Amino acid sequence: MKARWMLLLAVLVLAGCGVRPTEPVAAGEAPVGVASGPMLFFVRDGKVRPVIRETGRLGTATGAVALLLGGPTAAESGAGYTTELPPATVGASVSVMQEGVVTVSLAPSPVYLSRTATEQLVCTVVAVEAQLGASASGVGVRIAGGGPTVSLQQTGNAMRCPVIP
Repeated sequence: MKARWMLLLAVLVLAGCGVRPTEPVAAGEAPVGVASGPMLFFVRDGKVRPVIRETGRLGTATGAVALLLGGPTAAESGAGYTTELPPATVGASVSVMQEGVVTVSLAPSPVYLSRTATEQLVCTVVAVEAQLGASASGVGVRIAGGGPTVSLQQTGNAMRCPVIP
């Protein structure tokens, strides 16, 4: 039975689909993605909330974390958004996802990150990876620093990031 399916598949592949090549057809502007910028997570009313930062492109996790560390814009602050990330944190290194995990190292390394600040970082990284095509439920974020390493996996009963209402 398996041999029949393999033979049928080989015949279909060799037969082609009958579509003949054409000259390129103009189709207008290329799509720029589903969002006009990365999703960052700030704090409003004591809870972590998503904000689309209008940059004209999705960007990378590194760029999104840099924007997050810069804090809310004047418009975002006016809408009630704040941050719990330490103000002395001036930079971060963000690794490329390896085996489903992205590592974020803050500089200088904070002694303590609140649960809310941790959620801001984790949710921002997960959102950007998801915007770029990863499965949000399969992205883990490890926050490394001078203190104990925090490792959060976005599955099961672990931290869940809010979605855009």
